[in-house]
Order: sequence, then C-alpha cells, then structure tokens
Amino acid sequence: MKFIVAVAILFVTTQSSAAEMVTATGAFHGANHAPGDTATGGVTLVRLDSGLYELRLGEDFSTTPGPDLFVYLSTSVDPKNDSAIAKNAFLNAGKLASPTGLQKLALPKDFDPAKFRSVAIWCKSYSVLFGAAALLAK
Repeated sequence: MKFIVAVAILFVTTQSSAAEMVTATGAFHGANHAPGDTATGGVTLVRLDSGLYELRLGEDFSTTPGPDLFVYLSTSVDPKNDSAIAKNAFLNAGKLASPTGLQKLALPKDFDPAKFRSVAIWCKSYSVLFGAAALLAK
C-alpha cells in the first residue's frame, strides 16, 4: 500500500512540471544607443501549468545598468529604437531586479501572448530603449 502511494505522488509531481510550456523565445540585442546602452542574453515566455504566463530573462541576460529600468512586452515586431516602443502598445511587466542574471516576471491573468511580439528593457525616466528581443513562437 505504501509503495502505491509513493508512485502516485511521483506521478503527480512529474505531471505538474511537464505542464509548463515554452511558447516563445528570443535573444536581446542593443538599441540605437548601443554600445552606450545595450542588452544581451536570452528571454523565454512560459505558459505555467496554472494557465498563467511568466517571462524569464536567462542566466546569460545582461544590460547596461541604468536608472529606472523596466521590462516591457511590446506589439512592435523587433524594436531597434525608442520610438518603436513609445509609438506601439506595450505592457509593463515590472521593474528590472538586476542588470544581470536569471529573472522571472509574472504576467497578469488577462495576458494575451498573441498581442505581444517583443520584449524591451526600457528606462522610464528618460524614455530610452536599452535593448530588445523579438519573441519567436515555438
């Protein structure tokens, strides 16, 4: 009896992690201010087993430190300059926690991945694009 319970718990654990699905990926590039302001590394959009979405900046993520940096999802296909973000619809995914390394940002319940085509590192204080990544569907 104890053996059957252990197998059931293992099965449930395996099932929940298997439900996570990568829906899009991208690689950051600098904006028109590079090399002054730039970003590099990978980004992944993940659909969690709960049905919600999470944006993950990779372990290799790096950006020039700056004031008031945020992560935006944009309807722009592959922004290369400030106006590509400012003139298109965007979603503020949250303040950048660190200029380097793995970061996870929970997206709102009503997030629609079909609307957003890229991720941007954006300085709110000066309206400057530090870097962006086109999101390519998996």
